[in-house]
Amino acid sequence: MRNCLIYLIISIFYFNNIFSKYTIENGIVMYNGVSVTRDLEYPFTTNADVKSFKVIDGIYAKDKYAVYRYGNYIIGADPQTFIPLNHGFSKDKNNIYRYNWIVEGIDKNTFKVLNQDENEDKYGIYFSDKNGIYFIKVWERNPYSKLEDIDIKTFEVLKNGYAKDKNNIYYNSFIIEEADMNSFEILSSDFSKDKNYFYFDGGKIKNIDVKTVKIFEKSFDSKYYLKDKNGVYIIDTVSEKYKITKLKSADTETFEILKEGYTKDKNSLYFYDYELNVNPKTVEIFKMENDYINIYYLKDKNGIYVIIKSEIFPYEYKITKLENVDIKTFEILSEGNARDKNFMYIFDKKNKTIDIRKN
Repeated sequence: MRNCLIYLIISIFYFNNIFSKYTIENGIVMYNGVSVTRDLEYPFTTNADVKSFKVIDGIYAKDKYAVYRYGNYIIGADPQTFIPLNHGFSKDKNNIYRYNWIVEGIDKNTFKVLNQDENEDKYGIYFSDKNGIYFIKVWERNPYSKLEDIDIKTFEVLKNGYAKDKNNIYYNSFIIEEADMNSFEILSSDFSKDKNYFYFDGGKIKNIDVKTVKIFEKSFDSKYYLKDKNGVYIIDTVSEKYKITKLKSADTETFEILKEGYTKDKNSLYFYDYELNVNPKTVEIFKMENDYINIYYLKDKNGIYVIIKSEIFPYEYKITKLENVDIKTFEILSEGNARDKNFMYIFDKKNKTIDIRKN
């Protein structure tokens, strides 16, 4: 009789949750192969209650004691009143939750998510209650940001982390100072412009011509490329405060993105903001087996060149032409090494140099 009861529980569980990663194995509730547990008095835990366990929507589940998200216990959630919402939020009689965490200080009865499209959540989420409008980045717990001096009646979420009311344009909850409401245009998740200014992450980029600016689609290593009638620029976002550099010699008409940090125009080849003394018409960029090695090879009709990247920020690049190399037989090996018919070129990872040895 006991075995029949267990079989019945498992059968009901399976057919109700056929698309879920929650399973019952040997009388234990599992999620994706890991047992589902709830906290007791620290440091003890206990398994989810198999008899009362119920999957809510494939992400959330509950038993008579607790609520779980992707198999993880949501501390404090009340299983009797718990309701999944959207955009990663949920609520019960006591709290609003974001993923597995309580969102402190929000009125649960008037809480509302203002983002319309969940695909926009990666840029951050605007939400409101009776006391104001707030913004939270996608994976942050607390604190969220409260928008100050907002006009709630005219507030509208746009896209890519932008929003507006009758007075201001906002990016990730911050006012874009001096933005022109009538001509403001969102170009991408990071870039925008109006009739007066070009913006990156909601901040003005000076000396960019807003009428002719163009953003290149490809970017490398947290770097963006753009151009206007006056030049080509790289925006480096690897640190909190971005850096913008103008490629002094770049030809705006023929400039194009290649791959792995390389760009070129009719006159030169560039590696990020380094101008390389190679022929852009005959250059060949070797594909490296592992990008993390931080060494790059290329060749043109005149020779073979090696670029070695430092491992310490801010990154620097040492560019060297290999002497006496046989271009026709040169080939890339593994781990940053190479060879031709005469020599082996061994990459010294510690000293960041090339050791040349005879075959």
